[in-house]
Amino acid sequence: MAFSIETVGRLWAAGRNLGNQAIGVAVGAGLATAAQQQGFLDSVDQIWKGAQMIYQGGASLYALGVVLLGPPIGWFFTYVSQRSAKTDNQAAAVHAAVADPNTMVSAETQKSIIQTTASIAQSTNLEVSKDAKVVLLDATAALPEVVGTIKVTDPELEAATASPQVKTAA
Repeated sequence: MAFSIETVGRLWAAGRNLGNQAIGVAVGAGLATAAQQQGFLDSVDQIWKGAQMIYQGGASLYALGVVLLGPPIGWFFTYVSQRSAKTDNQAAAVHAAVADPNTMVSAETQKSIIQTTASIAQSTNLEVSKDAKVVLLDATAALPEVVGTIKVTDPELEAATASPQVKTAA
C-alpha cells in the first residue's frame, strides 16, 4: 500500500513532536530533585489507586444492580416476549419481512404464506375470512399471468375487491 507524500510528511511531523515531548519530559525529570521525583511518583501512585477504587466500586455497584434489578428486568423481558409471541405480532413481522425488498424470502416460505391465506379464506368459523378472500382475490387479479374475468358467487366480494377483473357470476 503506497502512502501519499502528505501522509508521510504528517507522520514525520507527528513523530518529531512526540520525540520533542519525550525529550522535554526526560530533561524535566533529570533536573528535578529526588524529593520532587518522589512526590511525582507518589501522585501518580495515588491517581492509580484512585482509579482502582473507582473500578472496584463500579464492579460492586454493578453486582448490586444485577442482584436488585435482575428479577424485575427478567420479568419485563418475559412480558415483552409473551406479547411478541401473539399471532398478530408474528403476522405483522412476517408481513414486514416479506414486504422488505432486502429480505430474502425462500420459495417454501412464500408457499406457506399463500397456503395460510387460502386456509383463512376457506375457513367457515372466522369472521375475518371475507377480508382474507378479498385480499386473495385482489392479489390473484394483480398477477400478470391472470387475464380476463374472475367470477365470484358472492356480490359482496365483488364490491369489496379493488380489481375490475372480479365480477359476480351470472
